[in-house]
This record gives sequence, C-alpha cells and structure tokens, in this order.
Amino acid sequence: MDQVRYHELESTGSDRLRAYRDKREWIVDKCPVNEKHVDGGTQIGDASFYVKHNYRNQMIVWAVHDCLIHEELLDKFTDEGFTGFRTQPAKLRYSDGKITTSYKVLIVTGWAGIVLPDSGMKIIEECPNCHWKVYSPISNYESIVDWSQWTGDDFFIVYPLVGRILVTERVGEFLKKEKVKSYLLHDLKDEPDIIREQPTYANRLSTRFPKDLAIKYGRPLGIE
Repeated sequence: MDQVRYHELESTGSDRLRAYRDKREWIVDKCPVNEKHVDGGTQIGDASFYVKHNYRNQMIVWAVHDCLIHEELLDKFTDEGFTGFRTQPAKLRYSDGKITTSYKVLIVTGWAGIVLPDSGMKIIEECPNCHWKVYSPISNYESIVDWSQWTGDDFFIVYPLVGRILVTERVGEFLKKEKVKSYLLHDLKDEPDIIREQPTYANRLSTRFPKDLAIKYGRPLGIE
C-alpha cells in the first residue's frame, strides 16, 4: 500500500484549558521479577473530569492521557465517515460547578502495526519476564508506519507510540475547515530535538488500546 499522509493530533499544551481527572485509578500490572518494570495497567472508575475555567465553546478538551470530543463534533465525524475510534461517556465539571455530559472520551481503534525497523526504532532493552521494553529514538521519520498493516482507519496508532493519536490528512483538513480550536496537528519529524532524542518505553498494548483489539492485533505479536 502506498504511504498515506498523516499527522499527530495533540493538545496545544495550554494549562489554562487543560482538564483533570476527578479521580484517576489504575490497576497496575508489575513485572513478576523486576518491580521497577510496569508490565501494563488498566484505568478504572468513571470518566469524570474538571476544568479550571467556564469556557463552554471548546470542541476538543485535553487531559493528561485523554482527549474529550464534544458530541456536536463527533456527529460531524460520523457525517464525514471518519473511522478508527470509539467513545466513552464522560462528565466534565466547570469551575462554577456546572456539569456537562456533552463530551465523550475519544478511544482510538485504528491500527498500523509495529513501527518499521527502518525508522531507527529498535528494542535496546527488553525484560524476559514481562512486556517492558525500551526502544531507541526515531532517526528516519519517513519510515515509521508499515502501511501494509494499516487498517485503513482515519484515527490510528502504531506500536510502541501508542500514546499518540495519528490521523489521516483528511481529518486534519476537516478540522481546519470547521475552524476547530484547542488542538495541534504536526508531523512527527517536526518534534523538538529534546523529544526526538529520547528513547520510548513500552509495555502491553492493552494499556492504551481497547482490550479486544489488543488481543486481535497484539497477541500474534506478543505485545497484547
């Protein structure tokens, strides 16, 4: 399959607009041998957030590990035929105490396999007793995604960069056309050097990917 133009969808980094989880609880899976290794984890509890402002016009709201999309924008995603995501109900509380249920947590379901070796990302440390791994930094940003493994979805992830929301160019063009705010689109190759030079730590795919899909795509690869 030919390479597809894509971008990373991310927060603007504005602390003023950031959302916070009311209560964030994890069931953490530790390595049976090395207690410093986190093998994976599962977030539990309701998706309840708060913000330190009263702006009601944000179509996208970002928390540390979550992206909240307003239902009005989600309806437009559906109308456009965008694929590769599910949603989870959420509650968002403003600083004045008012609560809205108009936002949903975006859960990416599109898959594009494991990052290509030509990218320069290779396992440089691996635990034999759990899924904990360390990958070297990316050196070739033109060869990250194995498009033969891509499910064809507009929203997708590639392992081990599972915390990054990758979107096709048509999603980016749509967001610009709709003049949606509170997001950034960028190419991975445009990252600051301080980030480009950092290794990537990874564990179970199911930590940041739906369990059923982690089994489907990750089990054959040993990263479920």
